[in-house]
This record gives sequence, structure tokens and C-alpha cells, in this order.
Amino acid sequence: MKKRFLAIACTLFIVAIVFFTSSCKKNSPGSGKLLVAHASPDAGAIDVLIDNSKINTSALSYPGNTGYTSAPEGNRSIRINGTGTANSLISATFGIESNENYSLFVYDRAASIKLLYTVDVLNNPAPDKAYVRFFHFSPNAPTVTMGTLNGTTFTPLFENRSFETQNTALTNSNFTAITPGTYNFDVRVAGAGVSLFTVNNVNLQGGKIYTVFAKGLAGNATTPLGAEIMANN
Repeated sequence: MKKRFLAIACTLFIVAIVFFTSSCKKNSPGSGKLLVAHASPDAGAIDVLIDNSKINTSALSYPGNTGYTSAPEGNRSIRINGTGTANSLISATFGIESNENYSLFVYDRAASIKLLYTVDVLNNPAPDKAYVRFFHFSPNAPTVTMGTLNGTTFTPLFENRSFETQNTALTNSNFTAITPGTYNFDVRVAGAGVSLFTVNNVNLQGGKIYTVFAKGLAGNATTPLGAEIMANN
């Protein structure tokens, strides 16, 4: 009888440990990943703070990015400060979900600086494809079409893109699969066929994921119109 009691007690103890361990796993907070890109042409270098902790080890200058940084799930306070100062250029509360990847873009002129985010689907890219998306972050440029230029042949990839808003960015956040290779990207006035600028010899590798964004200010010699090519994986 005593042995039977001990056996039952041991069984209940093991069940309790398993239940406690399982409960801890369920209740443990997860984390997502957040990349912050600086696309504001005249805002100067910045610091990025998540819940008051700076995530960049050195000043983040235009048009750089932080790379993906782990961030706890839940509503996180994001502040963009002038580098080395407590002066917040803009702040927002941003929801992070476990195992999700996000890009947060700081864009527009400093006087009207904005934030927008995208959800980045980076899972299992095919090794025989390169993946590209395009955003328009030039405040004074017209609506554009971005494509490839081979000699005089222009092939549109992303058409009629106006200056981004949060709504357009969510729509434009999906990646398009193309054949890996070296491309000349041409950005044109939509519907007019007039080239605003060309970025030559962009090497897109198979299995890699890229974000391209129009940057700078039309007619500005310091931060001229151009494009930034950012690797997401």
C-alpha cells in the first residue's frame, strides 16, 4: 500500500512539473525583428530607441539602416532622436508580434518627418529567384514607374508609384520574384517615359530579398534623387 501511494505521489509530481514547464513556455514572451531605415534626406543622423533603449551602436545616417534587431512582442515605444540628444524628431507606439519581421522607415523632410512600417515576409526564398520591392520616398518627385533598362528597352516592374503613405506601403510591401542577374534600374515619370535617374549594375542574387527605395530631393545637389538598394536577408 505504501509503495502504491509513493508511486501515485511520484506520478502526480511529474505531471505537475510537466504542466508547470508547459505553462511557462506558453506564457514566456516571444520576440519579432525590426529593421529601421533612414530615408529622410535632411533630418541629419539619428538614434533609434525602443522602450528608451538605443538599438544603434553608432549614429544612423541617411540613407542607412539598422539591420534586423530583436524586439520583444507587444506594444513597443519607438522614438527617433537626433543622434546623441534627447530631442525626439518623432515617436510612435508600434505592435510587435512574435516571429514576425518588420521594416520601419523614417522618411519625408525633417519639418514633416513621418514613420511607416511594413511586415516583411522573408521565409524560404527560392534559390533560383531574386525578390524585389520598391517604395517611393522622395518628397518632391512626381509619381514614378520603376523598371529595368536593357539598352533602350525599358521593362516596367513597379508602375504608378506615388509618394508613400502607410496605406500604400502596406499594399506595396510584397516582394516580386525576378530572375537573378545584374540590372540597370531606371525610374521614370509615370506615363511620360521621361527618366529621372538610372542606377546601373545592380547585382541581384538568387535566394536574396531586396528593398529598393527612391530617395533624395529633385533638384538638390546635396541629397539628389537616387535609389537605395537594401538587402533584407
